[in-house]
Amino acid sequence: MSRKIVHADLLRVSAHENVRTRARVVPTGTSRGVREFGAVMDVLAHEIEIEGPVDALPSQLEIDVSELGINEHVVAADIALPKGFALVTPAETVIIAIEPSKTAHQLEEATAPVLEEAQPEVIGEKEKTEAEAPKA
Repeated sequence: MSRKIVHADLLRVSAHENVRTRARVVPTGTSRGVREFGAVMDVLAHEIEIEGPVDALPSQLEIDVSELGINEHVVAADIALPKGFALVTPAETVIIAIEPSKTAHQLEEATAPVLEEAQPEVIGEKEKTEAEAPKA
């Protein structure tokens, strides 16, 4: 095993032939959830698989996320593909999600009022105190 290439297979295709390939997904804009509520944008898939003509392959697919709020997402079916292209990635695949910030959630928990914890009842202790109490 070495880093030297021993063999490569090349495939000749015509300029108008359809091929299956992966296209890079690039989010554009700042999400409303991030901008107004301090949420976090999570890119779950950086590429999607598409099929279309070789001579029109896009270098990347841009997704406008500026209208996404907290707990909203973009699935593969929401991505606008160039004319002549079909989506191969399952349509329900989540690509980008806007999630509440974990640090904001942790800060809320830290500043929340602490409720008094209930103490467990010790079995037999109640009976013991009743027996020791003076009888009238």
